[in-house]
Amino acid sequence: MASLAEQVRIALYGKLNVAGVTNYVSSRIYDTATPQSPSYPFVVFTRQAPGAVTYTLGGSVALEDDLWMVKACTTSADSTSYSPQELADLILMAARTAIGTTLTLSAGSVQWIRRFSDIPPFAEMVNGQLVWHHGFLLRIAAE
Repeated sequence: MASLAEQVRIALYGKLNVAGVTNYVSSRIYDTATPQSPSYPFVVFTRQAPGAVTYTLGGSVALEDDLWMVKACTTSADSTSYSPQELADLILMAARTAIGTTLTLSAGSVQWIRRFSDIPPFAEMVNGQLVWHHGFLLRIAAE
């Protein structure tokens, strides 16, 4: 059986891989890391930090509380209709809607899921191209 964190990872990918998000990023939804020279725009998500793990008296995991990052990355070449900032905001809005407030795990259940905080937008030069980053953090507790 997959660990709770792995089950959450699979469920998050499933929630992000829907038309509302893929309309903007196609199939460019990455777990943990992007390819060396990714095409833009894309979404990357990853487990940031495990929270407290609660164990039963028998030693099995009773509750795992993790922090997950979901981030959109865009460039000025990605859209003629939107600025990189606006496009990242649209992608994140679609991601928040797709994730919603529930996740279905293969062998476990999510006790709660909520947006923990926003990741402030920032820009950086990557291979001579200005890349815009913007995202949010989710707190997900599963058992």
